Amino acid sequence: MTKKITKTIMMFTVLAVVFASCKKTEEEPAAKTNFVTIGGTEYTLSQAISFENGPKDDAFEFELVIASSGVDFSDITNIGIAGKGELVYFNMLSASSDGIVAGTYVFSNDVLRKPNTYNEMFVGVNYENQPNTGDETYFVGSGDVIVKVDGDTYTIDFDLTIGPDKIVMKGSYTGKITNYLD
Repeated sequence: MTKKITKTIMMFTVLAVVFASCKKTEEEPAAKTNFVTIGGTEYTLSQAISFENGPKDDAFEFELVIASSGVDFSDITNIGIAGKGELVYFNMLSASSDGIVAGTYVFSNDVLRKPNTYNEMFVGVNYENQPNTGDETYFVGSGDVIVKVDGDTYTIDFDLTIGPDKIVMKGSYTGKITNYLD
């Protein structure tokens, strides 16, 4: 009987050690993508396009527009942006004529355009191109835009201060960017 109790205690001890060593690993939440947060309010982004404007001083100029699903780019070359929704616009200055290259882009209002800068930025909430209205529109104050490229997939992360009230705007977009020659 004592032998049976000893075996039972040993079995429970082994099980306790096994369960204690099988700690549940905590998974980090996935990085959030395809959103813009403006002053604490979050909006979903779902698409991006760019317009190639050619060489400008020491850089190549691309207009980048990242938008929500309500914004319609289907006839962009004829009528421009249609529909209504949220959009973020950057005038990016790239080192390559092939497109917006990976790197950190900083705001610059320098007359001489240099690679890895952007010289204009605009964000519209509930924006409608015709008649060019929206609930809120903002222009950049300062901040960085980080571009990562993996094949034809771009990740655009931005952390900016916008408008005269210095509102914090953060966002991220991961996906393809349809490029148009302007």
